[in-house]
Amino acid sequence: MARESPPPYQLLPGDPFNLTLGVLVASLLAACKRVPGLAPLVQWQLNAYTNWNLIFIMLRLALKQKQWDPFLAVNSVGILVGFRTAMAQGIDENMRTKIRHLGLPLSRRTFVCLDHLLHTVPPALLVSHLVRRRKRVPLLNIVYVIGLST
Repeated sequence: MARESPPPYQLLPGDPFNLTLGVLVASLLAACKRVPGLAPLVQWQLNAYTNWNLIFIMLRLALKQKQWDPFLAVNSVGILVGFRTAMAQGIDENMRTKIRHLGLPLSRRTFVCLDHLLHTVPPALLVSHLVRRRKRVPLLNIVYVIGLST
């Protein structure tokens, strides 16, 4: 059996999923959300789990961390389901009001388009990518996502 090469930018030898890099980035994001001098809108955005997910997707693409795909796909689907459930309960107008008070008024149409761009497109692309590669999602990824999202 051929041995798989380590992921790019592996920080610790023997870390096949490069979890060390992920934990380091998550810690950095957690620290940045309370940086003095950041605009309130930026601080609020750094508290949003959706944005953390998008940052990890961008980092995955920039650093070629394909081993993160199953986790990011499940995480993105979890965010989509959670957000759609909240939308059914009317959170969209509350969010638009909050965003408007933070200095960014959005029309209903713009909000809906951005909503789908941020919540629907990532899981659709990640899941389709996994299907094309015939990559299975390990059950432990689902456990991690449930733990992180609650």
